[in-house]
Amino acid sequence: MAYGNNINQPGFNPNDVQRIGEFSRSGVNSMMMTSGGYFEFNGINFGGSYNGVQASSGGGFNFNTLTKKGIKINTQYFFGRSDNLLEKLTNTNQTLGTDRLITNASENTNSLILKHNIGGKLDWQIDSLTQLTIEPAIVLSSNNSVSKVSSSNNNANNQLINMLANLNDLNTSSNKYQLRVDFSKDFKKAGRSFNIGADISATPNPIINYNRSISVFYLKPSTLEIDQLRNNTIDNFRSYFYGNYTEPISKKLNFKADVSGNIINNENALSTFYRNPANQLYDIIVPDLSQTVKQAGFKTNTNISLGYKVTKDLYLQPGLVHNYISLNNRFTNTVDINQRYNFIWPTFQLKYKIFRFNYSARFTEPNVSYLQPVADNTNAFYIRNGNPNLLPARMQGLSMNMYKYDPKSLINYNLYGYGNFTKNGIVNAITINNGVQTINPVNKNGIYNFSGGANISKDFKKDKTSLKVGLGFWANFDHSPVIVNNMESDANVFYVGPNGSIRLDLNDKVEINQSYSVNLNRSRYDDSYYTNISYNTHQSTSELIIRYPKKLVFETSYSLTINDQKIAGYNNNIKFWNAALTYLFMKNDRAQLKFSVNDILQSNVRRNIEITGNSVIDTQSNNLGRYGMLTLTYNIQNFGQKVGGRQTFFNF
Repeated sequence: MAYGNNINQPGFNPNDVQRIGEFSRSGVNSMMMTSGGYFEFNGINFGGSYNGVQASSGGGFNFNTLTKKGIKINTQYFFGRSDNLLEKLTNTNQTLGTDRLITNASENTNSLILKHNIGGKLDWQIDSLTQLTIEPAIVLSSNNSVSKVSSSNNNANNQLINMLANLNDLNTSSNKYQLRVDFSKDFKKAGRSFNIGADISATPNPIINYNRSISVFYLKPSTLEIDQLRNNTIDNFRSYFYGNYTEPISKKLNFKADVSGNIINNENALSTFYRNPANQLYDIIVPDLSQTVKQAGFKTNTNISLGYKVTKDLYLQPGLVHNYISLNNRFTNTVDINQRYNFIWPTFQLKYKIFRFNYSARFTEPNVSYLQPVADNTNAFYIRNGNPNLLPARMQGLSMNMYKYDPKSLINYNLYGYGNFTKNGIVNAITINNGVQTINPVNKNGIYNFSGGANISKDFKKDKTSLKVGLGFWANFDHSPVIVNNMESDANVFYVGPNGSIRLDLNDKVEINQSYSVNLNRSRYDDSYYTNISYNTHQSTSELIIRYPKKLVFETSYSLTINDQKIAGYNNNIKFWNAALTYLFMKNDRAQLKFSVNDILQSNVRRNIEITGNSVIDTQSNNLGRYGMLTLTYNIQNFGQKVGGRQTFFNF
């Protein structure tokens, strides 16, 4: 497979990659998809971007074979290149009692990303009860970018506090070497099974950042200039081992033991240099901004449980889990810190027909970047400190889901939900002085969040006409402390998004699709120092497809996004209109010639709004804008898929 695009659309759609690229045979371990059409399989992207304007190219192969002994062998290599231009406006509005901190930033970033994905898979069915899987993978990725940011801060009286001109010239690598092994065995005794495996990875990621900035302060007149090189090498090594064994005690009762462990060895080595005026080289070491942090240790999770089949529909599995973590945090310029923690906690699983519920607990160590005591000052108005004294977080998680399709009534519905309770979670304590924010990560208890949703759809069919109606909603709730200038308050942030859709199909000749959703966003604070936030976003998409006369397919789509968060210079009504005409020819319609026009109304922007802490962050970024494209597609094997529609040709 190969592609070359000077536009943001992916080179292939997911169905093409599964079918033509043989991923349906080799398997997909991880998948990411966005509403903008961008997608990845196994960490491999096929062009396209959900931010900015991008030109991309790449290609590779996916080889699958089956040996005489029944061993499935897969080898794959893919290379990708993308040039991206991102132009972004960001408005951040923070409430601070009777005052505010209003930050306006304008960003222009040019980046070049090169990525090599090398992978393989050996799947050996040793006998009817035993299977071995081995998966090596290598990812070599480089990102060279130049980012220019201009920002300013104003207070509630619209007084200008300061202004910043910032340049970051970044050369980074995101490399990964990974080996996954899994061995599973069933036994002749029904219900007895054994499984062991390992996931070992090393990620050496060097970051070289040439950072130059000029800050001008107005309320307290002064100027600050920074010209530095930050050489930051981040090396992470992790070995994850697991094993589980299930032994039936009776027809209804079984014993299960699950054991897993992580070996951790991470390093964050930072050296900062100032430019030497004598030779213009970055060779003046800055000891206060240089430090190496090493995090080494291990953690284990041992879960013993009993599974009981109460009825043919009801299955219960209570258990106990023991978690242990041992960490050694070593620093070149400060005292080493050793941490040892363990706890025992109940676990529980429930299965009832199509309903599943799970509850468990675990430790999560802080990322080594949080432990780095040297401040990240590459944004002079937003300085991030580390905290060597951070503790591992203890998390309790629960999940539930159910899904069913009734072929008789043609009803499809699902329900899902997730929740987490965190002790010693990481919260950013912010200090604001003269418009400069200094962030210090601290441990806090009482953090919890819930998310979930439900969807239901009903099909109506008569002869060759079908109508599908769907309703759904999603919701998210976060409860966490917010700390600004030593004023601490509990923050409750809600997101609720009801949605509906209708689809009419007239004998595959005409399709009409309509969807609508509204996102309701709210934040509430216990302390009056912070002002409650409320805004809504409405989204509507209409689509028409006409497959007539024969060999011709016309399709058009119109989407509208309305935000009631109104800011000068930001588009509150974003309209996208796309259209295309496709001509099918050759035997079995193997060839398709399509002319399409994207963003006919020249909206040229995308917008996103979110609530974080005591702030509402409004971001508007550039889009490709209006363009016309002529595409010729030839399918060696055409399995008769319908032509037209967002799932196959348009991804907006």
